[in-house]
Amino acid sequence: TNGSGGEANTPLIRIREATIEDGWLELVQHTQPNLAEEIRAETLSGRGELALGGGRPGPEGSVSLSGRFTAPLEGPLSIDLRAHQAAAARGVEVKASLIGARVDAVARGAGGIHEEVTISQLLLPAPTVRALLPGWPLAADVAISGRVAGAGSRIQLDLHASAADAQMDVSGAVDLSAHRAEELVVEAREVDFAQLIEDGPRSKVSLRLRASGGGTTLETLEGRVDLSVPEVAFENGRLGPVEVHAEARGGRLDISSLSAQLPGASLAARGHATRDSVSLTGNIVASDLRRLGSSLGRVVRRGGVPIAGHGALSFRLSGPFNHPAVAVDGRFASLRYEDARVEGLSLRGTLPDLRRPLEAQADLQARQL
Repeated sequence: TNGSGGEANTPLIRIREATIEDGWLELVQHTQPNLAEEIRAETLSGRGELALGGGRPGPEGSVSLSGRFTAPLEGPLSIDLRAHQAAAARGVEVKASLIGARVDAVARGAGGIHEEVTISQLLLPAPTVRALLPGWPLAADVAISGRVAGAGSRIQLDLHASAADAQMDVSGAVDLSAHRAEELVVEAREVDFAQLIEDGPRSKVSLRLRASGGGTTLETLEGRVDLSVPEVAFENGRLGPVEVHAEARGGRLDISSLSAQLPGASLAARGHATRDSVSLTGNIVASDLRRLGSSLGRVVRRGGVPIAGHGALSFRLSGPFNHPAVAVDGRFASLRYEDARVEGLSLRGTLPDLRRPLEAQADLQARQL
């Protein structure tokens, strides 16, 4: 039929009733290892009605669907979707349950310019997500709630997430087209990696990240980033403080502080960069690499990183921004990685141009291999 009123007489498509009885759906893929090879739903039944066009800013109607998943896990399936219109505004309500995962959200908009999504509940049980995404790293269920509002390319965020005892809040705004952040703040607390990942270290990490500004090149980059992690218990030792502070202005990036106290090691660096040049200096002091590998290493690798030893290494990156030189100077009384071991290691090396690794010059001495 034809719509009436409004600025344009657009066709109206109306589906007054659609039903599904005893349906099934099967998706099979073998190309993506991080996706389930088979997703199958059976005994599907549903009912719906839908109207499109006729001057409406979006679809209007309702759809309900129920059934049961049989692969990759067995569990119920339930989806209830309602779309409604009011003058130039529109709204969509979604309630769904998929093998234990649940979502309850409402989206509202006005003429495609202003959009807002309110998430009352988004629950992601670890067994369900791992069955659908085998590479999913978290062993704890994740719950998310909050609000996302958009106006053009600008997105305002106010989100809260939790997993086991860990809590995270995200607030602020980002402009996707301008590549800018506006007072974007990420705060996390009570992060226990023993609860979040398999064989993770016991911890109680908190952090605060604040970012403002942006840009597409170093010349246009304006803003500041601050990251702080206070000293906390981490496995049988301590982690922190960790501080990263950087500011960009007038075509220059200054890293005023980059420091981290880690279990068995510490890192400190500072420097600056412009379109023409870069200068970054720092040092790493390793008092006990075994402790580092068996604690923090378990966050990046199950069972930890098989490293041990102690020593120190200083480094410098300097010269033209596009092809700087690198210099390192280090001494380790002992150093081991897996079955490779070296005693009395002394290393001094330079690379005049980072783009030409074959031109590197190094003086490497060891008392015992």
